Amino acid sequence: RSELVESVIRRLGLSKCADTVIGDAKTRGLSGGEKKRLSIACEMIARPQMIMADEPTSGLDAFGAQQVVGALKDLAREGNTVIMSIHQPRSSIFEMIDDICLLSEGRMIYCGAREDVLPYFQKLGHECPAHFNPAEFLADLVAVDHTSKETERESMERIDVLVAACRAANAAPATPGGDMLQGGAKQSASCSGHVAEPGCSLQRQIVLLLGRSWKQIRRDKATLVSRASSQLSSAVVFSAIYWKLGMKQSDIQSRLGLIQVSCIGTAMTSLIKTLNVFPRERTIVQRERGRAAYPVVSYFASKLAAELPIGALFPAIFGAVVYPCTGLAPDARKFVNFLGILVAESFAAQALGLTVGAVAPSTSAALAIGPAVMLVSIVFGGLFVNVDGVPRPLRWIPKTSLIKHAFEGACINELTGLEFDCGADGAARQRIKTGEEVLRDLGAGNDTVRDTMINQGRVILAWWWASYRLLVRARPSYVDLRPPPSPVTA
Repeated sequence: RSELVESVIRRLGLSKCADTVIGDAKTRGLSGGEKKRLSIACEMIARPQMIMADEPTSGLDAFGAQQVVGALKDLAREGNTVIMSIHQPRSSIFEMIDDICLLSEGRMIYCGAREDVLPYFQKLGHECPAHFNPAEFLADLVAVDHTSKETERESMERIDVLVAACRAANAAPATPGGDMLQGGAKQSASCSGHVAEPGCSLQRQIVLLLGRSWKQIRRDKATLVSRASSQLSSAVVFSAIYWKLGMKQSDIQSRLGLIQVSCIGTAMTSLIKTLNVFPRERTIVQRERGRAAYPVVSYFASKLAAELPIGALFPAIFGAVVYPCTGLAPDARKFVNFLGILVAESFAAQALGLTVGAVAPSTSAALAIGPAVMLVSIVFGGLFVNVDGVPRPLRWIPKTSLIKHAFEGACINELTGLEFDCGADGAARQRIKTGEEVLRDLGAGNDTVRDTMINQGRVILAWWWASYRLLVRARPSYVDLRPPPSPVTA
């Protein structure tokens, strides 16, 4: 396979830029012509039976265009069907073409062998001048001149005559394009029902896709640094606001506020990152699935395997800074539980982002839908609305709230066993002695950290399952190739 890749790189003249990143609007990479040749190379790797190239030479210089069409010609010699649309190619490229289909305003002017096209039009009174590029002559012949009404009328009259001649020629027993059309019909019929299969095992697919995902993550250093800086800065800000919380009555509200903003911040960071990346990545996956490169299960398994360690790292960084600085319960087990709760919530938010990204038509749409869905989760997160007060028809919503499960788990982890100072601190309200009283007021008095983690796991699995099913249902679909109807003879 490595030899095949190197061969394709050499044939398309990509050796010079083989170690260059592709690039995008923000990152400098390949030129426009190199990107076009690369897109053709990606298709050639799969050795497809048919390649349809839409203007593969546009934006290329004469030499680059010659290389691209030469590579496509080699594929055709190997028994593959290559169909391309092209406008005014150079004469050397025109000579590489086997069959031509000329269209004007959507109507067929000629369909047949390339070597027969000039004699065909010569019989109709349109002779190509000597030393003139045949491709340019044909392009001028079928073009409509909209300079004025008079020139447009003359062009349309000429094209009407050519269309009528083409229809008459195709209806005859032997036509320049007749053999090609019938041959194409036979080939389409013989290929009907063929389903391509991946070229390696499921395990090998996962390994290759996992390697590609890790390479993408390592290369995107700017995003990694930005996420780490964001988590550290948020941790520093929260630590400064909630520095060394004590056991006063006012510190109860501060503890609940710290836990809530920590849960919301962790979830939103993971969600937005996924929404920014996944819709664009989904487009590439759908194209590769169209080539039967791999099934959804291979991609999804490798995606999770690559993303989960990163999804665990950044919440852990945030929690490791916030927990000691804010004076939360000084217990090693509770510290580990706190990190685990944040990591699990990050996984749930990432799973939600995958689901939204799988259903949203674009990145901008995903960024509009995702926060709206998360807002519902925040409202039913356990602090703003007590679960016991939720109307019965809506009581299923808190069960799906990833914020609620994280908030309750962190509160149970923090408040269990705490005793607060009931001395006068200026608050004219009933004194709360223990953390268990706070948990009862929140409606979480009968739960444990383990219960909330199990519930969060169910939310993660539900969103993963929804993402997987949406990707499976969004598989590319194509129109079946069918032979044209046989001409009716009197």
